[in-house]
Amino acid sequence: TVIRLIVLFFVSNFCVKLQKRFSVSSQIMKDKVVIVTGASSGIGRSTAKLFAKNKAKVIAVGRNEKELASLRDEIQEKKG
Repeated sequence: TVIRLIVLFFVSNFCVKLQKRFSVSSQIMKDKVVIVTGASSGIGRSTAKLFAKNKAKVIAVGRNEKELASLRDEIQEKKG
């Protein structure tokens, strides 16, 4: 829905601003647990990847199981 997209947009923008403002954003997010809805595509997927990049523990929720598996694999590849 539109409201959901607006909320995800603001969350995504917040993450980007946080990352730009604090060079130690990985330290801020390290070991934090975040739940990202709509993570199988679009803004939700980007948000989940951003949180994972900053060492948060991500719980990704979405409607497309294959895309969620793809997201999981992509995140795990980047972790090394």
